[in-house]
Amino acid sequence: MNKKILLAIGMLVFTLSGRGRGEAATWTRIGPPGQFFSISIDPFDSSRVLAATSGGLYESEDGGAHWALRTISPPATLVAFDAAVPGVAYAGTSFYVSLSNGVKISGDGGVTWSSTALIGPDRVDSLAVSAFPSDRVYAATEYIGGLNTLRFTDFWSDDRGQSWNAFRSQADFLSPIVPERSGPVVYAFDAKGQIVRSADAAETFDATAPLPTTCIGDQPTGIAFVALAIDPRSSDVVYATRVNQKVDCTVCGGASKSVDGGRTWTEMSVGGFVTTLAVDPADADVIYAGAALQSAEGCHPGGATLHRSTDGGLTWSPFDDGLESRDILTFAIDPNGHHVYAGTVDGLYVFETPGRTRVLTSPRPDRGAPMVRRPQP
Repeated sequence: MNKKILLAIGMLVFTLSGRGRGEAATWTRIGPPGQFFSISIDPFDSSRVLAATSGGLYESEDGGAHWALRTISPPATLVAFDAAVPGVAYAGTSFYVSLSNGVKISGDGGVTWSSTALIGPDRVDSLAVSAFPSDRVYAATEYIGGLNTLRFTDFWSDDRGQSWNAFRSQADFLSPIVPERSGPVVYAFDAKGQIVRSADAAETFDATAPLPTTCIGDQPTGIAFVALAIDPRSSDVVYATRVNQKVDCTVCGGASKSVDGGRTWTEMSVGGFVTTLAVDPADADVIYAGAALQSAEGCHPGGATLHRSTDGGLTWSPFDDGLESRDILTFAIDPNGHHVYAGTVDGLYVFETPGRTRVLTSPRPDRGAPMVRRPQP
């Protein structure tokens, strides 16, 4: 693996010492075994969940109580339900498993899959959806060229993958790409590990201020973890983390918050290194932060690797009661904040927020009808 790869991986439990919403919480392990790379919840039916794992792509129709293995080739490591159309989902792989991986699409909630028009990339490093301007999906991709040279390209599609527009490549490459759910603002990390912002749905980008927690040197050797999360109430409020883990297991970097669209940043005292973030869509003062710092040398941050804030990132408490795995790869939270999922290197965990209920806003589609790793150029 290229040691300059940036892992964009892009959750959670409450101990009694972490009181903030009054509940004494615990995580419960559910689902199949293996590493959980990506989780996505249907925004129109929160009982349907897709999970890309080391054992394959799984679908649940009952909030994670039962799971069915779905057929998709190559194996998916990224999944995302469409933000505007019920039952539509996208998938890709960030592993070099075969040529012409591209982006896949499902029209029946993840039961069956087919190729989109983007069938050339050897690897999809970032996959994200937005309901703006109509029904958009973003994909950051890699191609293998002659002499194993890499070519990086960012795409977007507004017609469910029937056509794709290339908007960034090589030195301008962006990944991960994180759009707001129903507006024109898009945040991303650029090829130098800096955050950029677009106010016009990725037509143009402007650099934000540098993060206050950076490492010495432009590109330290080793592995870097980056993540972004947007406050659902205001796209000017954004959370970001960049953490570099060197080959000798030393770690630098941290998590920050901006309330002015990235013009200024404030470092957050989470209480540990952060490699993945999530904001509760029903209560934006609640933020989850997880860590997955490992390497071939067996590096590990130690201590709690999952924290929660209930005041918009001002204060944080350990939130890992019942969590057996110490490495958090990804989060997913349903639209009403009822279920919070934490995907780890050793299984899936769920926390049920007291007082919340599942969301079902549209009928399910006909079941017979046809949710990062980021390279350094």
